[in-house]
Amino acid sequence: MMKSSFPVVGTTNKGLQKAAALYAELLAVGRNNQLQLASAQSAISGCKGNYNSYPLHSIIRLGKNWDQRRDTLLSMKEEKLRTAYDF
Repeated sequence: MMKSSFPVVGTTNKGLQKAAALYAELLAVGRNNQLQLASAQSAISGCKGNYNSYPLHSIIRLGKNWDQRRDTLLSMKEEKLRTAYDF
């Protein structure tokens, strides 16, 4: 067991000292779990930006003409929907 991180001032009650030590140990375990979770989240967030393997990701180059933009997007619609349903 870990030693209590806070003093139990003026008590000779062994049960209270034991409970305080257990409480301190549980706090340390909780902090350790939070640190491990934060490390995992950090590792995951590093992978988040790579969309090249994501099936719906594609680079779309649209022209300035609104009719051409619309035609380009509509021509991609069926393929994107089919890919999304499969994914």
